[in-house]
Amino acid sequence: MTYIAVAALGLVALSLAGFNVWFIVRYRHADRVRREREGRLRQITAQMPAVLWSTDTNLHVNNCLGAGIAPLRLQSKEMVTTAMFEMFRLSDQNLLRTDELRRALQCQSVVYEVDWQGLTFSVHAEALTDEKGKVIGTIGVAQEITARKKAEEELRKSHEELKATQMQLIQAAKLEIVGQMAASVAHEVKNPLNNIMFAVSYLKDTLGDNDKTVSEVLAQIQAATEKGTRAVRGLMDFAAPDELRLQAEDINAVLSGALQMMRHEFATNRVKVETQFAPDLPRVPLDRNKIDQCLINFYMNAVHAMQPDGGTLTVRTRQDDGAVLVEIDDTGCGIPPDKLPRMFEAFFTTKPKGKGTGLGLAVVKTILDLHRAGVRIANRPEGGVRVSVTFTPQR
Repeated sequence: MTYIAVAALGLVALSLAGFNVWFIVRYRHADRVRREREGRLRQITAQMPAVLWSTDTNLHVNNCLGAGIAPLRLQSKEMVTTAMFEMFRLSDQNLLRTDELRRALQCQSVVYEVDWQGLTFSVHAEALTDEKGKVIGTIGVAQEITARKKAEEELRKSHEELKATQMQLIQAAKLEIVGQMAASVAHEVKNPLNNIMFAVSYLKDTLGDNDKTVSEVLAQIQAATEKGTRAVRGLMDFAAPDELRLQAEDINAVLSGALQMMRHEFATNRVKVETQFAPDLPRVPLDRNKIDQCLINFYMNAVHAMQPDGGTLTVRTRQDDGAVLVEIDDTGCGIPPDKLPRMFEAFFTTKPKGKGTGLGLAVVKTILDLHRAGVRIANRPEGGVRVSVTFTPQR
């Protein structure tokens, strides 16, 4: 072999050796890059705030990754090869929504929510296929959305409260218009009613009791006119209550005074009155005439609730967290629970038709609001109704 041939063979061998070295270096570099990428991918999936999983066609877990596993108090290694319903310690597979997962095995994309141990998860599952397109299981992601669901529920409640407030504003606007109209109508009706009352009084004085039939008719006219006058007065009070004339008053004395004014009604309707007044209560700034109107309304409602058999009216006072609390209890029939929220609505009444205008408690609420006093009406567990009024004492 000539020198040239030997040299050529040496160059070829050297080239092949160089190529092998280059190939090995490139291979090792590519392998290192691949392992680095796989490591980053594992790190990303391990820290992802969700649960990434796959199952076989029998819904046995064969892979499970993600930081979302931690709240489940489960280990990733424990989950592999375990049936889904066994993994979550559920005896009823329906609780895990396995029907949804079986839909994923049929190549349907499924999204659903599931609750487990006080947590809510949003689950998205798809079919897992091999390189030939054959379904070999399911793959999915489950993300805990408990905080989001709570926020959505709070948002929903806030939206409902906002709607309720808007309806109250609309109702308030309607009532303002009704009040203005009522005041105008009341002024127009009041004078004719007064004229009728004067005419009835004149006829009764002139005719005397000579004709019994005429006397009965006049009495009926007088009663109807008085009822109309009370309704008109209620409309006027509701539409435009007079300005308050506040004075520091002894609330026990105010309550006693209103009870005295009702003595005849109590006796006629067989109502026993009991008082439980706390001594040395601070004085309360109030307009006595207006509060008398409120108290008489409460007392009269209690009397009507205890008809026809009568009962016991208990009025008590006490100091509660710096405020002066008045409680008025009766032993009557109570109020239907569905009617309680509407007790202070204008023109709403629980009395039989023709027995009430529905303005009494609406006017009372207006007066107490002007006094910055709280009022609540509730049924008592032992029967009857309790009215609670909270006054702020004078400072």
